[in-house]
Amino acid sequence: MKPATGCCTIRKKVAIVGGGPTKSKAPLADQSWDIWTFGRAKQKLARFDRWFEMHSIPQLRALRGDRRTKMRYPEYWRFLGKLRCPVYMQKRHSDIPASVPYPLERAIKEFGRCFTSTVSYMIALAIMEGYSHIGLWGIDLTDRAEYLYERAAVEYLLGVAAARGIVVVLPASCTLTVPLHPKPVYTQVLYGYDWDHPEAWWNQREAKQSKESEEKENEKKPGARSKKAKSGRAKRAKAGFAKAKRHAVHRKVRKRGKRQANRRAKGKA
Repeated sequence: MKPATGCCTIRKKVAIVGGGPTKSKAPLADQSWDIWTFGRAKQKLARFDRWFEMHSIPQLRALRGDRRTKMRYPEYWRFLGKLRCPVYMQKRHSDIPASVPYPLERAIKEFGRCFTSTVSYMIALAIMEGYSHIGLWGIDLTDRAEYLYERAAVEYLLGVAAARGIVVVLPASCTLTVPLHPKPVYTQVLYGYDWDHPEAWWNQREAKQSKESEEKENEKKPGARSKKAKSGRAKRAKAGFAKAKRHAVHRKVRKRGKRQANRRAKGKA
């Protein structure tokens, strides 16, 4: 482990556990750690004290994944309804008795609009509740563009935690850093809450993929290639005409120059 410097007084410790490779090193057997987790993976942790699900019902319905390893709606919703531990969500749901509204307004007031992932909400809550240690396992945020987008806010909040005297614990292989002087991170799009925002990276990615798919389908249609070829020939013809026009202008200029030179020569004679 590589702890960041902080307060030595032990009050309570929380382990935030994701689904990454270092998940297996989380202190599940150590009862001095509270275990917080999240995600739709079918293989659950042996122990956890709180669950976090920051997506709305429409968002959960839209989420996909390998059915062999991930739960989809409504299977996942039924699972949440059976949990006995607190389940932090955007709001309380009657069919999830343990659901607890996440204190978003307080979190924004204290840390700003920095929340780009479920993990960022979890770290903020741990800071607000006064944990002495915050550890991250199974959370590396290195591979996909999604994780790179989420990384800055997570590191900012870890820096805030360390600056307040909280010990931050990360696995040795984790590439996340804990800045000594954390700079606030701002996002126009709050993860989960602003799911339909056009500036959300997931909506921009979907729009780009949809456009690329549409272009590929158009290329497959009969006559699409011939239209493309015609368009190419038209562009080349237009460019050729412009080039010929330039050459004609240059020839006129050269002829005019020769005539003027001949007149000057005759005048001298």
